[in-house]
Amino acid sequence: MIGFIIDIYKITEFKGSGYFGEVYKGINLKTNEDVAIKVLDKSKIVVKELQNELNTMKAINCENSVKYIADYGFNDPNLYYIIMEYCDCNLQQYVYEKGHLLNDEIRIIFKQLNNAFHEMRKNNIIHRDLKIDNIMMKFEKDKSKYTVKLGDFGKSRPVDYYMSFQGNYSIMAPEIFSSSHYDEKCDLWSIGIMIHHLYFGYLPEMNYYKKDLYINKIFENIRNSKHMDPFLRDLLCRLLVFDQNQRITWDEYFNHQFFQDK
Repeated sequence: MIGFIIDIYKITEFKGSGYFGEVYKGINLKTNEDVAIKVLDKSKIVVKELQNELNTMKAINCENSVKYIADYGFNDPNLYYIIMEYCDCNLQQYVYEKGHLLNDEIRIIFKQLNNAFHEMRKNNIIHRDLKIDNIMMKFEKDKSKYTVKLGDFGKSRPVDYYMSFQGNYSIMAPEIFSSSHYDEKCDLWSIGIMIHHLYFGYLPEMNYYKKDLYINKIFENIRNSKHMDPFLRDLLCRLLVFDQNQRITWDEYFNHQFFQDK
């Protein structure tokens, strides 16, 4: 595949693989700019879901979401190609190197991500797969600053879309796990999980069959953290609420004191 050319894009480096296909680094031969090229196996994808992913990428168009560039392959019998903005790494890789992040850096990251979350809410879209693996990072040349970008919209859906989804329950909202009705608040739970992951350096241990025991342990850990910003502590405790009806709303989240300028 290395060296393969799609229109004006040349594949230069293998980056990773998953069930649905592979991701490569590529280059735009006209502009000499780096791009990411997602190569999907058509035998493993549903065309309607692929179109939904493309539509979501186009709708959530802001500085803090991974930019859609082009797509090819509707006439190819085997493969489909999505050309996207190239990023340097994901947030999982960044945190792995640092161990965990401090209050101020978490604030910086989520104030950027909130731009993408605003676009999601404006377009009535649920992401459903928010985790630090799906947050991309693009560094300036001198590495002094970075921009975080929301990515991987493969499981995103409009709020009124019929939704039945099972996956890794260490990150999914309780209402998805229980297969009850859920709405845009499921992403707020996932934001709480991401913040926990960034601050402590690990995912909270969760067992939905013994939820009271496990959520109490999580809250105890949060409350006993001596160096956690009190506003971050309040936000985290309001995000990680099992009952979606009692969980913080999106408006309350966006306006929370943790995101106010210091």
